Amino acid sequence: MEDLMKTVVEQVVDSVSTQTESVVIETVEETVAETGMADNLALDTLDILLTTGAAEGIAALFGAPVAVVIGLRFLKKYRAKGENNANS
Repeated sequence: MEDLMKTVVEQVVDSVSTQTESVVIETVEETVAETGMADNLALDTLDILLTTGAAEGIAALFGAPVAVVIGLRFLKKYRAKGENNANS
């Protein structure tokens, strides 16, 4: 009897988790399709962090090596140059 209950519970849990997973995936896909901004969200966030200097501050705050902070400055210049070329 215990094995039967265990099997039933496992099947119910598997069914619910599969249904929940599919609902979450569908919701995310609909959200991405509706907004159309998910592709550039990471780069937009990076650009904001770079232009405000927050990326360098966060790196320094967490004790990143000086080379990482300098690399972030070069990345900032590179992204700004690419943005200027795209706008021209």
